Amino acid sequence: MDINELIQKIVDKLDRIRDLVKQVQSKINGLLSHVPGFLHWVISKVEDLWNKFCDKMSEFWDWFTDKLAYAGDPFLLKDTGEKWNSKLGVPAHRRATEVDSDDLLVDDNWTGSAASAYKSKIGGQKDALNLVGRSYASGVSSALNTMKTGIWIFWIAIVSALVVATLAFIAGIGAEGTIIGIPAGLLAQISAVVGFLLAAGGATVALKFAADDSASSLRNLSNYSDKWPSFALS
Repeated sequence: MDINELIQKIVDKLDRIRDLVKQVQSKINGLLSHVPGFLHWVISKVEDLWNKFCDKMSEFWDWFTDKLAYAGDPFLLKDTGEKWNSKLGVPAHRRATEVDSDDLLVDDNWTGSAASAYKSKIGGQKDALNLVGRSYASGVSSALNTMKTGIWIFWIAIVSALVVATLAFIAGIGAEGTIIGIPAGLLAQISAVVGFLLAAGGATVALKFAADDSASSLRNLSNYSDKWPSFALS
């Protein structure tokens, strides 16, 4: 599954909710058209609840206005994080184990002040390679994984909240099978939308925390990482 398939699942659930809303409207209109005189008080009650329901549904659809366009891609983040380790971290670590004066041929084939100067810099090169492998590559990978997990949790929470809202809509439609039951059904559906909005708000806050943590980790990594030895750049 990729991010497009995940978003399509959410779109399908939204289409299902849209169909349920049409069913609610059709059912209520059909019942109210046959309200007997002694139950006219129900019409006023239903009108108030229907207006509240429409207001909440407006908030519901507004919430999705831009979210699906900026879904993020946890799968790409996971793949990128793994590549930071496999293509940079691990090779740098392997090179670090090879940069040792005992394994090099400097003291066998190269003598004099230049050879001594080079040998004195071997430790710096080894430390720099270890830093790339153990600190920098793994740090970037960890930050990307934090963001990946945050996006996953966000969308899982949204899907779960949509499932709960859908079930509540269906239950409400069942209650709306009678005139007396319409207010109870609408109240259940309004509560479902409110519940979704609260869950979505919590998921959004959690995602922001994950994004802030990931960005902070990358900034700290950049600020505290030692630069590549200057002698290796000349």
